[in-house]
Amino acid sequence: MVGTIMGGHDAHWGFIQHLAVAVSHRNMGIGSKLVTLCLDALKNEGIQKSHLMLLIDNEAGRRFWSKLGWEFRTDIALYSFINGGGPNA
Repeated sequence: MVGTIMGGHDAHWGFIQHLAVAVSHRNMGIGSKLVTLCLDALKNEGIQKSHLMLLIDNEAGRRFWSKLGWEFRTDIALYSFINGGGPNA
């Protein structure tokens, strides 16, 4: 396996939870093709708008998603919760 993508939807929005391509196979269009296939599958389910989360210091990821036309959002706040871990876990 050289690449994988995991996506889904909540009946309103699509989400790409994970995309990975082996370092040895990057810059060959594999990631872009996986994204296209995922978005096409979401579109077939009636999903027009999708989101993803990316660690802010992931420069390669930021370049990749921007190159594909994804918009960096500054108007959304992300909250996380670890069930059973307490507020400082």
